Amino acid sequence: NWTVLPLRDVADVADSVGPSISEKFSVDSFEYDDGPAFGNSRNSTLILSQRLLSDPSSLRFKMTGNGSLVKGYIEQITRCDGVTAPLGYLLNINGPSINSLTCQNLTLRCQVPPQPFWSFPSNASNVGPGVPAFHVRPLPSAPLTKWVFWMDSERWEFYETDKAEPVWFGKVSSPFGSKGWHLFHFEYANFKPVAPPESAFVPSEKVSCKQQQ
Repeated sequence: NWTVLPLRDVADVADSVGPSISEKFSVDSFEYDDGPAFGNSRNSTLILSQRLLSDPSSLRFKMTGNGSLVKGYIEQITRCDGVTAPLGYLLNINGPSINSLTCQNLTLRCQVPPQPFWSFPSNASNVGPGVPAFHVRPLPSAPLTKWVFWMDSERWEFYETDKAEPVWFGKVSSPFGSKGWHLFHFEYANFKPVAPPESAFVPSEKVSCKQQQ
């Protein structure tokens, strides 16, 4: 994945099958903790709100987020589009609030081409129309296509519109509830399948980023 933050996104599963979502995009992402993996009741708690920007053809990526999962605010920008490519840099900005931030400026060797963000295992199956069993934000009025796949005996579901817009992704069942494992899901909004402008890939807040190796 292109972020340091463990986003637990679709890219963690790695094979290029399943839905064909544009890798050039901007989207708002909302991650919810759905509680322990046993029982039938779900109590979804928002733990991370994010804004994600991706332009893999130009090797530019950005994530801003806030919530309990990151204990405040976080912003990460990866750029590998400079004259030193394949060397690039990662700006890692974080703090307890947007008014109290620190920044690391790290040199990195970029992966070319970058790992896809929207990526699914080989057992992903299109099961036709469907809607998530639970959700917090309103769903689009257009019909959704439901995808199901399994990893490590856990069931995952992904929903998209007929325009290949991501709507919902999450782990919906697990045999490991007795170990305290939780279910979780992401809800997506404002997806645009085009590359954001270069001007979007700069820090949102005025912070001093010292160069580090």
